Amino acid sequence: MKKLLCTAAAIAFLSTSAFAASSALDVRTKMMSYNESDPSIVDILMDEQGNDREESDFMARMTAATPDQQKMLMDACTKAQEEKVTFSDMVQARCKIASGN
Repeated sequence: MKKLLCTAAAIAFLSTSAFAASSALDVRTKMMSYNESDPSIVDILMDEQGNDREESDFMARMTAATPDQQKMLMDACTKAQEEKVTFSDMVQARCKIASGN
């Protein structure tokens, strides 16, 4: 019985991890679709696996972005919010920074 419970717990854990990774990549892909599939815009917010960037990395990328890139990021965030894309609290907060709110 213990072996069955351990196996079930392991499957549940792995399924949740896979879902979280899939969701993060889905958000990245969706946001890229808002800016002609330019990965450099979404790269400001998240890495290639869809993981949130560290604060210092985000700020450095945001500061280095051109005004056009910053506008594209703001537009992508706005479209994502309009379509009710579910992304992390951190990305949501950074979208507010990008839009100046």
